Amino acid sequence: MLLYLRPTYLEKFKCDGAACQSNCCQGWQVVFDAATVAKYRELADDVGAEIMTHLEPPAEDGSATLRLKADGRCPFLLSTGLCRLQKEWGEEFLADICFSYPRITYLIGNVLWQALTVTCPVAAELILWPDKPLALEEKEVAPKRLGWAVDLTEQLAPWGDSWRGVIERYAALLGWREHPLDARLAMLLNMAAELDEVTAATALADREAKTEEWLAKMRDFAPPTFTPVEPDQDRGYVEIMAELYSTIYDRAEWRERIPELLFAYRAGKERYNREVWGSYAHIIENYLVNELWLRLYPFAFNGSFLHNIKIFITGWKVMEFGLRLTAITRPEDSPMNRKDTTALIGKLASSLDHNKKGMGTIRRYAEEHWVGMSAADFAALMLGLGV
Repeated sequence: MLLYLRPTYLEKFKCDGAACQSNCCQGWQVVFDAATVAKYRELADDVGAEIMTHLEPPAEDGSATLRLKADGRCPFLLSTGLCRLQKEWGEEFLADICFSYPRITYLIGNVLWQALTVTCPVAAELILWPDKPLALEEKEVAPKRLGWAVDLTEQLAPWGDSWRGVIERYAALLGWREHPLDARLAMLLNMAAELDEVTAATALADREAKTEEWLAKMRDFAPPTFTPVEPDQDRGYVEIMAELYSTIYDRAEWRERIPELLFAYRAGKERYNREVWGSYAHIIENYLVNELWLRLYPFAFNGSFLHNIKIFITGWKVMEFGLRLTAITRPEDSPMNRKDTTALIGKLASSLDHNKKGMGTIRRYAEEHWVGMSAADFAALMLGLGV
């Protein structure tokens, strides 16, 4: 029996290819797991052989990459928006990744942690639209099939059960609505740096206890006062965005358009704050909280807590940059509405999550430029804030 932790919105989710134009069945690189590939080979007659013609030759581990059609669609996608494999043989014949999506699942000891990704339009509405803060629920389950799941048991073992408290504390801070969003992100940086100091010199056996002590201390957390840095500081931020967009979104020309991008960024700040942040602050907050849950920040990647939060903030800033430029280039009488904002977040997230150049680009940039950079310096560079 496992303890199942998930956002409350997940209970409402139901896959509906007709409602989302089968977004996940086209344009994405999909790898079928070895067990599923073996199951196809065992099918009678020529059925299994026909299925295998749509897969690349299996790798050494038995997995195989799906060959998309010339139009980029999955060869098993029917005109109805349904999956041929599931319709003819049941969902047990779906590859683990297809069975799981848009669920992202982690196994941590006896805990099954799951969240949905906004790259699924149906899931995006459940995640982004609620006015009330997102919440977690727990129940005991004995799942028949996990599907695609990442086992983090060994990685998080030194933290015992305290890893959950850290993630929940960070999520609660992101929901602290009386503070500007960038100030909340700056607080995350400070918390990450402090937790690094608490745990870095601690023996593995004592790490859980030290983290629990830190969490108890954070109940009386008093936020610092942040002030804007010099106005020209945003040039460095725009240069970073141009560099990241040149790779992630194939915008190589942006490297040569820094002055133009900087002007648009500055000129459109008021309109963005009015039309997007002013109207849909809860959508942005929900996205960030869900992203925290989805990747288990600050335990998502190798490196310090501070390094993880730098990556988390940079991923959001890439998203925000796209939202800002889109908002300010629309006609004045046609501001972004809720559906526009939701669709754009899903589109931008798709390139981050389902493209080898996405989060990998951000991680490489962080490793090349920000290892060793203090929380204060990073906040000044990426958030325009100083203490």
